[in-house]
Amino acid sequence: MDIVAHGLWAAAGMAALHRVRPVSRGEAAGAVALAALPDLAQLLPLVIAVASGHAGAEVLWAYAKALPGHE
Repeated sequence: MDIVAHGLWAAAGMAALHRVRPVSRGEAAGAVALAALPDLAQLLPLVIAVASGHAGAEVLWAYAKALPGHE
């Protein structure tokens, strides 16, 4: 859920900035991607565990829907 929240906050910030000055789609997409990047980096060990067979896909689903502080 944090991944989505960070992306939405970045998108909201870009929408607010667009009221002040023009913002290209590339700038907006870059801001949203950079906002989600740290969360995706934390997901990498789980993806490796699932890919190697040490954990099931339910691990990724549980992490994706976890509440902050309860991962």
